[in-house]
Amino acid sequence: MNHTALVFAAHPDDAEICMGGTIAAMADAGWTVHIVVTSVPDQREQRLWEVQQGALILGGEAHVLDRPGIWQVEDLKTYQLVSEFDRYVGELVPDRVFTHWVDDTHRDHALVARAAISTMRNSPADLFMYEQPNQYAPSRTSFPVDTYVDVSAQFERRMAAVSCHGSQSVGEKFGEQLRARARYHGDRIGCEYAEAFSCVVQRLDLR
Repeated sequence: MNHTALVFAAHPDDAEICMGGTIAAMADAGWTVHIVVTSVPDQREQRLWEVQQGALILGGEAHVLDRPGIWQVEDLKTYQLVSEFDRYVGELVPDRVFTHWVDDTHRDHALVARAAISTMRNSPADLFMYEQPNQYAPSRTSFPVDTYVDVSAQFERRMAAVSCHGSQSVGEKFGEQLRARARYHGDRIGCEYAEAFSCVVQRLDLR
């Protein structure tokens, strides 16, 4: 049976940075993975191209909300954003959904997370939040990790997908930080590289 995963992200590079290895791992396992990018805040044509290239490397299918020009997440009212997400959930009928951490210190990320949680009100899909991209950002609370994915076999593809976003200042130091964090999570579960998530809803199959 083919399974479908849906990833809601605020910006063109968020999915690759936060869970690119998991996207690749699901694709390798036969999942159909859709990545929905909410906003293109600058350099529209370049960043739209980068979205497609990153998704291609990971084995996912990229979508961008259909709005002209460049825009921020805040340009959409909450009900509009939820309505857009409702449409994707209704059309794709995902088994598993991923989004930003609801307490991410980047406001755009938190807005997308809240809208994604709202849109899951009528869906039986599992829902997970991924870590915020900037691990050095100040936060009142720590990310509540309870789920890990071994991405050792996919990690270099993740890094290649991140590198597709050349319009952004993804320097060598940032790459080292991503690698160090993945190694840290990998140590927790006994593998080379892992990505971490917080489970919001999971329906266990006891058959």
